[in-house]
Amino acid sequence: MNIWLVSFGGAVGAWLRYVITGVMAKHSTSFPWGTWVINLAGSMLLGILAGLHQTMPDYIYAWLGIGFCGAFTTFSTFTVESWLLIQQRRIKTALTYIGSTALFNLAAAVIGLYVIRLILQG
Repeated sequence: MNIWLVSFGGAVGAWLRYVITGVMAKHSTSFPWGTWVINLAGSMLLGILAGLHQTMPDYIYAWLGIGFCGAFTTFSTFTVESWLLIQQRRIKTALTYIGSTALFNLAAAVIGLYVIRLILQG
């Protein structure tokens, strides 16, 4: 059963990433905001789910954590966009993108995890 839930979650996550990226591309500047926002939101959601993992059935985590978040967030797109910025000699933008992605995604995951832990404890 979990394989179907992971697959369904993945399909929904990939579809939503496609929609959000398309919408943001219409309003985009020279910074890859679509991928940045998607990865930030996905990191926070996965942090929340990790904090809830012991209180939820495994199939819910498989559906949302592995399936949805796995397909919604995208390290490969981040990597390619970073390399393209470097190739275009937009070094400052590339370093801003790489650094802010690493810092803010880690912070979002940690915040999500700890907020849920505080809620569950309190």
